[in-house]
Amino acid sequence: MKTKKILLTIGLLLLTNFMVYAQENGPDIIPIPQQWQWHNGTTSISQLNTIVLGNGATSADHFTAEQIQEVLSHQYHVHVRIVRESGNKNTDHTIIIGDPNKSGLVRNYVKRSELTAKLDSAGYVMKIENNRVVIAAKTTRGRFYGAMSLKQLLKSSGGNALKDISITDYPSMQFRGVSDDMSRGQVSTEKNLEKVIRFIAEYKMNVYMPYIEDIIHIKQYPSIGRNRGAFTKKELRKLEAYAKKYHVQIIPSFETLGHQENILNNQKFVKYAEFPGAASFNTQSKVANKFLDQMLSDILPEFHSKYFSMGGDESFAVGLGASRAAVNRYGLATVNADYYSKVYDYIHKRGKKVMMYGDMLLRSPTTLSQIPKDIIIIDWHYGPHDEFPSTETFSRSHQPFVASPGINNWSRLYPNQSAAWVNTYYFTREAYQKGALGSITSSWGDMGGPNFREMNYRGYAYNAECSWNPENADKTTIDSRFDKIFFGTDQPELPAIQNMLNRVSEDMYYPNVWQQPFARLKSYEHSHHLSLLNETTDLERSCKTVVQLTKAIKPQLKYNADQMDYDAYAAKLAKWVANSTEFARWMQRISQDNITPESRKPYVSKGVAWGQKLRDQIVQLHKKYDELWMRTNRKDNLEYLDRLFKYQKIYMDQIVNSLKNNIWDTSYEIPSKFVAANGASGDHPIPKVYLRKRFYVQNKKIKHAYLQIAGDSYVKVWLNGHDIGKVMARRQGALRIDLRRTKYWDIAKKLNKDGRNVIAARAISYQQIPQSEKKSSVYHNDRSGAANIYLKIEYTDGTTQTIMTNQYWKSSTHKEDGWTKTNFDDVDWLPVTVVKGAETIYKPEFKYGLPSYVGL
Repeated sequence: MKTKKILLTIGLLLLTNFMVYAQENGPDIIPIPQQWQWHNGTTSISQLNTIVLGNGATSADHFTAEQIQEVLSHQYHVHVRIVRESGNKNTDHTIIIGDPNKSGLVRNYVKRSELTAKLDSAGYVMKIENNRVVIAAKTTRGRFYGAMSLKQLLKSSGGNALKDISITDYPSMQFRGVSDDMSRGQVSTEKNLEKVIRFIAEYKMNVYMPYIEDIIHIKQYPSIGRNRGAFTKKELRKLEAYAKKYHVQIIPSFETLGHQENILNNQKFVKYAEFPGAASFNTQSKVANKFLDQMLSDILPEFHSKYFSMGGDESFAVGLGASRAAVNRYGLATVNADYYSKVYDYIHKRGKKVMMYGDMLLRSPTTLSQIPKDIIIIDWHYGPHDEFPSTETFSRSHQPFVASPGINNWSRLYPNQSAAWVNTYYFTREAYQKGALGSITSSWGDMGGPNFREMNYRGYAYNAECSWNPENADKTTIDSRFDKIFFGTDQPELPAIQNMLNRVSEDMYYPNVWQQPFARLKSYEHSHHLSLLNETTDLERSCKTVVQLTKAIKPQLKYNADQMDYDAYAAKLAKWVANSTEFARWMQRISQDNITPESRKPYVSKGVAWGQKLRDQIVQLHKKYDELWMRTNRKDNLEYLDRLFKYQKIYMDQIVNSLKNNIWDTSYEIPSKFVAANGASGDHPIPKVYLRKRFYVQNKKIKHAYLQIAGDSYVKVWLNGHDIGKVMARRQGALRIDLRRTKYWDIAKKLNKDGRNVIAARAISYQQIPQSEKKSSVYHNDRSGAANIYLKIEYTDGTTQTIMTNQYWKSSTHKEDGWTKTNFDDVDWLPVTVVKGAETIYKPEFKYGLPSYVGL
């Protein structure tokens, strides 16, 4: 341990020395400029009291001047005037902004010839010397970007002077920006969206791409987006006007094929799906095509950008339902290409240039030769690699494309910055070399979007650096430059916090947080318990240090000090998960090593105290989570994550209450099993099964009778011939839908209390690969139709009775008349097959109104 501390100290010293060296060799600007040259001398910041707009300046230039005026006023308390060139003879202590082709004043310091062709659209020249700053560019956008570089230098300056420098700068790529998932959980407030736009602009990105599934009001279909935080047309117009001032265009990414689970799970629109529960549209349905066309006709006019992304990623359901016959006849590539072309026509005829995701094209490469050649492909890859062959694929096919790396934040307590940087740096550089039009980094909110958007800014900055200057991006100083600009300091606590949380992000995801405490032990079941203790102890120590460091550094930060609240929260939640896992392991050991209840008694008080502490901590963490969420997001969709926090509180309450009675129950799975048709297996999947189970209730008064069903794809259940309900949700990575994979009903009044009862169910799996695509990489393996059914009858005298799917149920692969009724003779039906390796389902919490949670 001493050796590790010594190495860490040496590393920090080397890092500090390198940061000083880097500061002398490159300006604290993100993205790093194309060219710069230091000069002898410095310019006093406090004496920069006038901003002069050169002849030909526009209202947009005045807005640019205000951005500089604001930072000088707030940080340096300098009163700055904004004046016009006309009549202004004194240029000492001034910031001059203009075009040398129109302004003689600007031309005194920057020659026309210095603005080469590379600077035509968004480039600029900036000179800081002799207590004067000159920003020259041919366009308002270029002058704005020059001002953003000056703004960053002012924010990162550690004193009252700027070192004199000349900069010539321009973007290497056309599209530079952020794709932001608004559909899985967090929907930003207006104020937060404006903050994101300002950040994008300050780092010279020009695209904000909100990822939209149903988070938009559609006039013809008012139920879409209801209670989901959907944006109104008025809000979109206001946001676009705001972004335009900052030279940011909003390019919507609206899903037109896959990932429309929220719309297609709506009972009104399920008829447009590939199959019940699918996230993809039925590509062969004229009415589904018309429905999509109507939505697009309502959405497209609301966005001013000439670009529109039709989405289309991960459409794995195509060919599994309504389009199976077409896929078998023509092949998936052709079916998809025909559909893409239809959607392209819908969008193109309304004057938009079409973009789409490229993952399904790469899985079926012949699709590329069948789609319009002006579709811009969004080529996404998120792994930390140094080679990306897809860039060669799109380049050789002469299909325009943009790279889309990722910030590695999805489902994580803290973004994996190491993976994000490697992915962004190498992918963007290789894409640029292959002719890509730009790089748009992705932020995702899988599993309800629990990962706070406020943690994304560093990842966005990585993409700003790489997309502006892909071949010269400085991967060694990017983090220190970011800290100086974003926080106003490069104190060593900041990289220490980042490095420790990065380590946490590699080992822990939000799905780990939502696991039942004893379920967390499953990943260690084949290892000696010391490996668990080593890892959890390491996490606890690191997280404790992060909390201490965030508390110490927060008062020293000039900007964005609230970021430390999110970092500290990630550490506290990870620490709780580690500690609760240790608690579960301790209970497991006690119950294994001490066989009799009497031998366990000495440990009860410790277990109760430990469990109560964990319970109180998760209650406080839940409260803090909601508070952090509400700082930047609408309340919509928070309820789904609240439910998962509620589960954790209930788990701890149940454990504590059991321990108080000296009951050391470490079980967590529901006792019912997934069952399929007789003979079903991985090698012999049977897609549809009919299930039955006869049972008798006791001759007592019934208080409740909770009937729960779970399935994958589709399950419908009857009691005594009466339709009870169905589930038709598949795991999608969308928490709102995933939580619908189990449902329950109180059927007490429907039971035959003096006679026989029967539960009947039909289960269908739509995971059956079309014959023509058996060798395709698009699909997962075939699966059998299966159901998990659990009935708990609670009598008024406190006793219970359970009926559950197990090997004693009966099955058939054929529907017969009257099969759901009690008088049906199922003597010829066969025993079911219990599915091996099925998903883990936790015990339901009917007392709290919660069905079972399907674990990962």
